[in-house]
Parts: sequence; C-alpha cells; structure tokens
Amino acid sequence: MLGAVTVLRVVDLASNRYYVVSASTSSFGPGESWWFPERAAAFIERENLPGNIFEPYNLGGFAALRLGPKYLDYIDGRGVSGEVSAEEQALLSQSPDSVLWLQVASGRKINVMLLTLARYGGLGGFDLNAYCDASAWRPIYLDEASLVLMRRTEQNKPWLDRLELNCKSAAFTPPSHPAKEEAYDFYANSGAVLYALSRDAEAEVAWQHALRSEPDDPNIHLFLAQLYQQQQHPAEAEREYRAALSRRESGPAWYALGRLLAVQHRYPEAEQAIANSIPLTVTPFNQYKALAQVQLRLNKPEPALYYFAKAEQKGPARSDSNPSAREFRAQIAEGRAEASRLSGKLSPAVEFQQEAVRETPLSVSRWKRLADLAAAAQQPELSADAARRAQALEAATGSANQR
Repeated sequence: MLGAVTVLRVVDLASNRYYVVSASTSSFGPGESWWFPERAAAFIERENLPGNIFEPYNLGGFAALRLGPKYLDYIDGRGVSGEVSAEEQALLSQSPDSVLWLQVASGRKINVMLLTLARYGGLGGFDLNAYCDASAWRPIYLDEASLVLMRRTEQNKPWLDRLELNCKSAAFTPPSHPAKEEAYDFYANSGAVLYALSRDAEAEVAWQHALRSEPDDPNIHLFLAQLYQQQQHPAEAEREYRAALSRRESGPAWYALGRLLAVQHRYPEAEQAIANSIPLTVTPFNQYKALAQVQLRLNKPEPALYYFAKAEQKGPARSDSNPSAREFRAQIAEGRAEASRLSGKLSPAVEFQQEAVRETPLSVSRWKRLADLAAAAQQPELSADAARRAQALEAATGSANQR
C-alpha cells in the first residue's frame, strides 16, 4: 500500500497534475518558472533601455539577479525599509498618471516599469487597463506573462517612437513546437491577460486551448465560468462552475456558483452552494452575509438573523471606518431590518434600518426604506423625516449630474 501511494504521488508530481490543480507557479523539472518575465528582461537588455526600473516586490529577487548590477532593482526582500514598501503599495493602488507616480518617478529617476502578468500573483495586483491606457507611461513590450512600460519624456522619445504598442490589439505568439506543459502555460496565461484587457472572445479561445492540454485544471473552468457569467450566459457559467468543483472543491467556486443560482431565484440550491463555501473560506463574512440574504428569500427570518450575526462576527470591526466596511455593516443592518419585518417585529426593524442609514447617510434607497418601515410601525414623524431626507438627496444628486 505504501509503495502504491508513493508511486501515485510521484506520478502526480512528475505529470504536473499537482501543480496544475493547486494553481501553483511552479512546475515539475529544472529551469525557470513560467511565472518569471524572462523575455521582458531580455527585451530590456536588447533595447538598452535607460534605467532606473520600477518592479513590484514579488519581482525584486528576479530583477536583482537577472538585470543587475546594470539595472538597480527598486524593491526586494532584503530588509527593505517600511517607507519604500508603503510607497510601492501606494503606487500600485493609483493610476500611473497620478501625482504620486510623477513625484516618485522624477525623484528616483525611474524610466521603465517591469510588471508580471502571471495569472497567479501578478494580474491581481494592479489595473492592467489603467497602465496600458496611461498617458504618462506607454507600453513598449507585452507578452502573456509580462508588461514593460516607458515613461513619456523627451529623453525617452526615440524608444517610444519605435517601440510603443497598443495592448488592445497586441498579438500573443505561441512558442514554436512547445511541450505540453509549455503550451498549457502559454494559453492559460494568455487567456487571463486577454480577459483582463476585455478581449473576451480571444480569452475564451485561449482557455479552450489550455483545457485541451490540461483538461483537469479546475482553475481554467473557473475562469471560463466567470467569463460566461459576465456575458450573461448562466447555463454555460453553471456548467463551468460545476466542472471546476468536480475537479477540486474550493470556497470561491462554491460561493460564485451560489451567487449565480441566487440571481436565478434558485434559492434552495444557492443555500447549499454558499453553505459549502464557508468551511473552505478563511474569513467567510461575505459568505455568511449571502447565506443570510438567501434565508430572507426563503422567508426564514430566524436563520437569517443567525447568519447575519455570524457575518458581523467575522467581518470588519466596528471601528473600521473604510467605505467598504461601512457598506458591509449597512447591509447587515438592513438585512436584520427585513428579517425583523418578516417576523412581525416592526419596532426592531425600524431601529436596524436607522443603523443602516447611520452607516451610509447618502443612500437614498435606505432612507426610503426607513420611511416605509417607520410608516408601517406607526411612527409618522420619523417616516416623514426619512422621506424628506431621501427627497433632498435625490434632488442634490440630480443637480450634481446636471452640472
């Protein structure tokens, strides 16, 4: 038995199945990972681009070893100061045309950006379209794993005139005579980049190519499901979510399937799918909230209140004043208000709805809901006041839109 298990494990690793199913950036055998922007680095050297180069933290070691010492790396894991780390995170969260980017690029004499577009650990770190469409920086190299941009200055004009490209039409050329794993990585990553660039038809073709090489990859099925759901093809999306789950169960896949089923008013199925996602999710506050909202649709106010309490327990702290945290707390309060109403408890429903408008005082719909609940609870003054606030907010929004 031990020998059989060992053989199965060896086959799992040597065939790359383990790395594919687990969404790893590694693969079996020697050599560089597909994740590294090797061709982009070769392009920088070949074109003799002027330094300095900005690259994110996860590329620091690669940049230091591959491009140093000619090109100094911006940040890496060797005890970098908190100031530089905070600066890197702030830069990647803002538009490349922002004042912060201008200040940092000028102060650190940065002329080139090197970014990874890896489908795991790369694309999710920044807005690809914002970088491709920036006016202060222009793309000069793009492949399925990396992007190189150059700062638009008079000094850099000779390179820009010759190398500038359009991300919306750039072609991704597959390797000639690739091995099975190499073809899979090319098409899987090309699909992710094309999808990020809103080139959906090309993304679908690329992912179908990837599945022909690795049909057991649950992640490609999950990518396709998200694509079909965005295109409002629910049957195809559900098929791909279930295909992903049949290969590997995961919290995101169950949760996404549950939300898709809820949109189709298939609430009992949605309830089960979202419940399945909770044990597979580290901090399932959104999952608990969604499960509570499904309970409301099933006219089960008591379970809804239970799951809203679980969502609040796992969710952002009361002291968190970020807009997303306030919106989350408002949704919890509004859900509790509806659960109380379904139970015939109108006074608590009003109190919960008041909590919702305190968290989001600019929400017209929540003020209107408060007016309706207060009227039902025979609180005419509160109802009239809430209606006036909703009307004033609508008028202010209309005036702003006209301006």
